[in-house]
Amino acid sequence: MKKIIVLSMSLMALLFGFVSCSNDDNDDATETKDSKTSVSFDNLEALDISDAKALYIGTGTTGSNRSARDAASESIQKLLKITDSDKTEEVAYLDKDGFMLYTGRGDSGFYTRVKKTTGSLVPMTYTYAFWTGLDGYMYYCEYDSSDKVSIKKIDTTNYEVNIKDYATNLPLDFFLEYPYDAYKLTLKNKMYFIRGTSILEVHNESNTPRVVTLAEINAASVSHVVATENYYYLAGTDTAGKGFLVKVDPTNDTCTNLLSEDYVMYTFTASEVDGIVFNAMRMSDGKKIIGKVGVNGGAVTIIDEESDAQITYLERIN
Repeated sequence: MKKIIVLSMSLMALLFGFVSCSNDDNDDATETKDSKTSVSFDNLEALDISDAKALYIGTGTTGSNRSARDAASESIQKLLKITDSDKTEEVAYLDKDGFMLYTGRGDSGFYTRVKKTTGSLVPMTYTYAFWTGLDGYMYYCEYDSSDKVSIKKIDTTNYEVNIKDYATNLPLDFFLEYPYDAYKLTLKNKMYFIRGTSILEVHNESNTPRVVTLAEINAASVSHVVATENYYYLAGTDTAGKGFLVKVDPTNDTCTNLLSEDYVMYTFTASEVDGIVFNAMRMSDGKKIIGKVGVNGGAVTIIDEESDAQITYLERIN
């Protein structure tokens, strides 16, 4: 049987494994464990801000993300043995061959570099938004003068750094200027970026990126996203101001509406077997509830409405 644990986590918790079992109304009930020393090459992808399988592409640079970025920078410096003059490394990614890409600012300005497993460094054109693809290699996008976008692959076959075209002549939707421009969703054999209300299928079986159009919803905003192995889930508000929560089948881009009532979604977690558990405000009476709905929608089972709590983070555990 699956259980649900309700967690209230800061960005530091997401980066370094602090565990908190509280909601926003009881922040004193917190148990933490300092695991900073466990940061290693193996979990550098966790420097992305994660919500279940939904990942921001990077740590970000402004607002509440700044403290997370600064903490991540300190760990990156230790791992890369950065010199004293280069102290502002911000974003790092690791590919399947152990090559690391990172950005930063040194005495001579901003830069991007690849650190090879031998320790040698390869300078790159400064680009801020990178990601690791389904094949384990790193990718980034470039803006072309013709108002088109190309996606580049950093191929480290034979432990050399080679830049190859992955896709060209893409619409401007695919241009990610900053690492916090989009959510990243990873399914079994597809990867999506959710940028505003744009749904970008960046990696698929045919290696042909495309813009996804969902005919069933007319979204004004997308606020929360989650992926399972075979589906992805979107919550937000439509152009009529009504909240929605849908399950999307990536094989044909069809949506299943999971909620018949109007809710303002705070967070949710999804399982292809057990359904969706969510925390939201019910618009009919203003109550903040924790509810559960089946894998294809239907009646909502109320788990809690007495607490009237807004939860920061929901995670499904065995």
